[in-house]
Amino acid sequence: ANKLLGFWVAEKLGKSGDSAESYAKEVVVADFEKAGVEDVLAKVLGDLAAAGMSVSAEAIAAQREQCVAQARQQIVPEQ
Repeated sequence: ANKLLGFWVAEKLGKSGDSAESYAKEVVVADFEKAGVEDVLAKVLGDLAAAGMSVSAEAIAAQREQCVAQARQQIVPEQ
């Protein structure tokens, strides 16, 4: 889910290809800093803010929930 969120943010930041892949990996690694998802949310919010983009924490959290659902579908497709 964090990798999918990373790709979503990378697209917003104008990254593609290897740059997007690298950014998505950074988001995954950010999750190992603390328990919970706050570290991931803080990273992407900070990166978006640094790029001059205003995206709320709520919007990022909602997008992450969509990514969680998408990741579950990729792991265990509906039958």
